[in-house]
Amino acid sequence: MRHVILLIITLLSTHLCQGVEYTFESITSKDGLSQNDVLDIFQDSRGFMWFSTIDGLNRYDGYNFRIFQVSLDNSNSLSSNLIKCVTEDQDNNLWIGTLEKGICVFNLITEKFSVIHNTEQYPSVLTDNNSYCLYCDSRNRIWYGTPSGLNCIIKGSGDSLTIKKFVSNPKDSTGLRNNLINHVFEDSKGNIWVCLPNGLELMVDSNLGIVQNRFKHITNPSEHIDIAQVIEVEKGYLFTHAYGVALLQFKDSDFDHPIFTNLDRIPSWQLLADCTGNIWVGSHNGIFLLEYHPAAFPYYTLKEHFTPNSDNPSITNQFIRCLWTDKSGIIWIGTNGGGISKVNLNRTRFRHYKNMETPGSISNNKIWGILEDDQYNLWIGTEGGGLNFLPSSQEKNYRSGFQHLDVNPVPQQNFAFDILEISDPGHSPVYWVGTGFQSKLIEVVNTNGQLQKKSIPHTLARHTMTLCKDKNGSIWVGSYEGGLNKYIPSDNGGRWITYTTQNSYLPSNIIRCIVEDSKQRLWISTSEGLAVLDSLQMKNESPVFHVFRNNPEDSSSISNSYTVPILESSSHELWRRTQQIH
Repeated sequence: MRHVILLIITLLSTHLCQGVEYTFESITSKDGLSQNDVLDIFQDSRGFMWFSTIDGLNRYDGYNFRIFQVSLDNSNSLSSNLIKCVTEDQDNNLWIGTLEKGICVFNLITEKFSVIHNTEQYPSVLTDNNSYCLYCDSRNRIWYGTPSGLNCIIKGSGDSLTIKKFVSNPKDSTGLRNNLINHVFEDSKGNIWVCLPNGLELMVDSNLGIVQNRFKHITNPSEHIDIAQVIEVEKGYLFTHAYGVALLQFKDSDFDHPIFTNLDRIPSWQLLADCTGNIWVGSHNGIFLLEYHPAAFPYYTLKEHFTPNSDNPSITNQFIRCLWTDKSGIIWIGTNGGGISKVNLNRTRFRHYKNMETPGSISNNKIWGILEDDQYNLWIGTEGGGLNFLPSSQEKNYRSGFQHLDVNPVPQQNFAFDILEISDPGHSPVYWVGTGFQSKLIEVVNTNGQLQKKSIPHTLARHTMTLCKDKNGSIWVGSYEGGLNKYIPSDNGGRWITYTTQNSYLPSNIIRCIVEDSKQRLWISTSEGLAVLDSLQMKNESPVFHVFRNNPEDSSSISNSYTVPILESSSHELWRRTQQIH
């Protein structure tokens, strides 16, 4: 028997990494960001988010910002506030590319910056002080792209560094075709890819830490120009170019026979694959979401286009600078002047179903009880709309698939507080429904989807609030004012026992919830404390209740004596909610 314990009065549907509704949140200078032009986003090994802006480097812990900027009084500070890019090496040092002063290396332990850049005394340390990209590969090599060539920084013993520089040479057909480096990327096989304004380059012989000045030219400059980024996907590689997004595949493992397939004509700069394989494309005109279809070539179709929209939480600016997905699945979006937007694909999303005054919708919006029975039928009790029944054959048609059953002909008394399946497997489905007023407690029989009801001949106080069937087959009924009732079934009709504050040690006659735990103990929530019966006392004609109450002088007691729902977790911990009184 499967019960749904209702802690909120709505139906929900959870979608992990597959929701069709995307709600964006924004972070701007009003929230502590140093500047709203965000050029790069990176998450370090400790989980901190780093945002590169033109007015300093921002570290974000999810709540607060710490801003790093140039300090004239500190020789170990940043060399420039114009931050272009960030990466982290395998020794947990942060590498920061600036737009004018080369590279700053940040020691996360000492929190001091050291600088690698060209000076008048050493003008050729790097190909350029102007940073375009930084990337740390699997061999702990730092790739530094500039408008004047590519640099490979190889760390040696101690603080020693070896810098290998790559620049184009018209006389060398195997060298770089252009010195302007947009992006560097390492694929799952260890291949190094370089994005240029006039094509895509694949580095040759980069194994074992030995880098040679040889590149394989992959793309056709006449078709694919201004390559901004490349990523690896299940079916090959995706890259951005001035006219859109293209899929790159190969007929062989030697990369000698490339196959190009142009996708949507989206002028794009940034690519990001989410947890479903869908591709987020950043452009000067917002974000385009390409949906992945692994069995349908060319595999991707345009699904969504996000632009700033004041009527619906969306991205803050249509000019997208950078994209990043963190370890929890949140997608971070850096914009030009709009700060940061983010969307959490793993967030639980709620779908709301309410009374629409049309046949088949929920009869009332005040929900009291929910049950999914052994046949996967759904039962919903309401205050004022009686009982709702959704047969499993309706396949979750929550909008128009419900049958309605009035438990009382008077609308103001048509209450269904709780539903309990009392029949055993293999027998005709029978349910008890706790109601209020004259009906008290009714029995409902489900015969092939046809519902029939009858009153149960027993006098209970008004408002039967909660029902529970224990593992011995006894049924416990809690009422709002009439205490606790126990029904012991038998062949001759069964018998009832009533426990109140007058004839037992029950702490209150107001019963709100009854739950049997995995150790066959019965937990009863009342207005004056939490009452418990162990498995032996549950069988006793005159049981002794063990009661937990709030004691203001004992911090280990329950926080409030008025307890409501109880839930047992998978680790067999009991959780109960108390009512806070102000």
